[in-house]
Amino acid sequence: MLWENTEDSHSQLVSSAMTVNRFEEILSILHLADTTKLDLNDKMAKVRPILSMLNERYLQFWPASQNVNVDKCMIPYYGGHSAKQFVRGKPIRYGYKMWCLNTPDGYLIQSESYQGQGSVSLKPSLGMGGSVVVDLFSELPAQGFHVFTDNLFTSLALISELRVMGRHGTGALRANRTAKCKLTLPQGMKKQPRGTMDYQLETTKIWVHTPTIRSKKCWWPIFRFTIGKLLKTDQLNNKNNDAKHLYSAFTKSLKRIRQQ
Repeated sequence: MLWENTEDSHSQLVSSAMTVNRFEEILSILHLADTTKLDLNDKMAKVRPILSMLNERYLQFWPASQNVNVDKCMIPYYGGHSAKQFVRGKPIRYGYKMWCLNTPDGYLIQSESYQGQGSVSLKPSLGMGGSVVVDLFSELPAQGFHVFTDNLFTSLALISELRVMGRHGTGALRANRTAKCKLTLPQGMKKQPRGTMDYQLETTKIWVHTPTIRSKKCWWPIFRFTIGKLLKTDQLNNKNNDAKHLYSAFTKSLKRIRQQ
C-alpha cells in the first residue's frame, strides 16, 4: 500500500528506503520470538514478545485518565490461524478478537488477544467478561479509576469486585444478570407509558440504577442519572427524604404532562 502511486497512500519515505520486493523478502523470514522455546498453550506465542512490549509502552506513555472503558475489537485477518474468530453481524467478521482497555480519547492502555474458550483465566464468580476486566485492570495503579463496560462484561459480581479493589464501575446490565435485584422486567417495562423508569438502591454492596427507560429524548439519560445520584446520596447519608420527594414530584409532573 505504501508503494502505490496514489496520493492518499503513497509514502515517499518508505518507498525511497527499500523496494516492495525487499520488504516482502524481509517479512517472510522475520521472527519475533525464539521458535524453539514457544509456549505451546499460547496461540500468540510467535508474537507474544512484541505484544508484551507494546503493553509496557502503552502504560509508559499513557496520558493518565480517571475514566476508562473495556471493550472488544477485531483485527481483520482472512488467512488460517487457530485463534481467528468469526463474529456474525459485525463490520469486521473475520479476524483476531482483542480485549482492550482504553481512555475516553481512544488511547489504548492494555490489550490481550482472545484465543478461544479456556484462554481467559476465569474467576468462577465473575465469568469470562468480568475476568477480562479484572485482568486488564491488574496492571494499573490500585485505586482511583472508573471503568465503563457494555453488557458483555457487566455483572453485579463485577461491580462488587471493583468496589473491593477500590475502583468504580458503570455498565449496561443484561436482564438475566440482575440476580435478586427486584427490577421491572423488560417485558413489563414495554407495557408502561413512555418515560417510565425503575431503580433499586443497595447501601452495602452496589448500586443498580435504571436498567430500562422508555424515552427517546436526548436529555433523559442525564436526568435519570441525576435523580439516581440524589436518591443514592440521600439514602447513604441517612438524611431527610428530600430526594425522594423530588422524584415523587417529578413523576406527578410527568403524569400531568401526558394528560395535556
